[in-house]
Amino acid sequence: MMNQTPILVSEQPPHVEPPSRLRYLKWVVLALIVGAAGYAVLNGGLTKDTREELPPMDLPPRESTMVTVDAVQYRPVQRSIEAIGSLHPFEVFKISSQVEGKVQQLYADVADQVGPQHMLLQIDPTDYQLAVNQDQSALVAELSKIGISEEQLPRFQVLDVPMVNHARLKMEHAKQKTVRYSSTPDAFSIDERTNAKNDYELSTSEYANQILQANSILAMAKMKAATLELSRKKLKDTHIMTPDFQRTMPGVAGEVQFEITKRHVSEGMLLRPGTEVYELMITQVIKLKLAVPERYMLDIQPGQKVLVEIASQKEPVEGVVRRINPSVNVESRTVEVEVDIPNPTRTLKPGSFARAKVLTRVDNNACTVPLTAIYTFLGKNRVFVIEQGKVKVYDVELGIQTRDWVEIVEPKLPKTAQLITSGHALLSEGMPVQIRGEK
Repeated sequence: MMNQTPILVSEQPPHVEPPSRLRYLKWVVLALIVGAAGYAVLNGGLTKDTREELPPMDLPPRESTMVTVDAVQYRPVQRSIEAIGSLHPFEVFKISSQVEGKVQQLYADVADQVGPQHMLLQIDPTDYQLAVNQDQSALVAELSKIGISEEQLPRFQVLDVPMVNHARLKMEHAKQKTVRYSSTPDAFSIDERTNAKNDYELSTSEYANQILQANSILAMAKMKAATLELSRKKLKDTHIMTPDFQRTMPGVAGEVQFEITKRHVSEGMLLRPGTEVYELMITQVIKLKLAVPERYMLDIQPGQKVLVEIASQKEPVEGVVRRINPSVNVESRTVEVEVDIPNPTRTLKPGSFARAKVLTRVDNNACTVPLTAIYTFLGKNRVFVIEQGKVKVYDVELGIQTRDWVEIVEPKLPKTAQLITSGHALLSEGMPVQIRGEK
């Protein structure tokens, strides 16, 4: 028998979890159980209404709210279109020099009021006066050839020239002599008849030559007269005047007056033709140019009254629509409307900003309510009407407003409607109300 060697097995003690970790696991399991139970209760047990149904209660009727009322009024309302714009002068004039020269003297300055054909400034006229004298002398010398004056030149005829008249008489005499010799050939020799015929032909040529010379002299005289007239005009243009304004202006009965707004020159300054020297404007009537939205262009007509508010005026001023531009501005989609405003005292100044109200028509049957009947809540305008003792609420669109009343555009309220004017915040649709003072 073989000897078996015993195998020694070492025994190790079993692994035991620490007590703290076991306690942690127990608490986690407990929390999960509690959470599951709570979820079941919330989703199952509480969804069931286990409350006992109570019998209906007989509530006492709600007490009516005391309110004050007013009536709807239908009245005439003036329709208008509001627009903004700027004031402009009735007319603007830019005065320029027509001739070259040095400014000799100024007769007007900025803010002066002057009438038509008033002297503004004087350009040195010395050179232009000498040119007039020279051209006049040349014309007189030319006219002396035909024996007429400058005043006779426009209506003078060639046959009135003395040389032409003399040649005509000679021709007629030679013609009569030739006719006499030809009618009695036996009484005159051939040489006499030949000489008479030659004299007639010569006088005819002389007459035609004198007419040509007279026409040439007259043409030269007219050319020199035109040169003299041009020199006189240049001399006159050394006096720069205000325009001779002849147009009629609405509301202005007397003479037009110009106001000087700019002066561009001073004494001693050398001017060239076309140099701007003054700027004038007429302000006895002021133009208001309005930009009116195109949707209103058919409502505005010439002759309509306009009320204009200007910051410098305490009260609105009145004007009249004069012109309406037939085209629409493609950028702003507006139509330009011109309004004439009388300005006899010149208190309205061009360039001022203005708000205008164009009075278009009168609506004779507009629905209006007192201001106290309007209640605004969350941006909506409402009125409260009593219908069968209860509140009926209407959302309304407002129109023209004054200090006492406001127009209701939509909906149209009946004339018999009783409008609540107090306690709006306490009212709601269908609430019973009682008019204060009624039993």
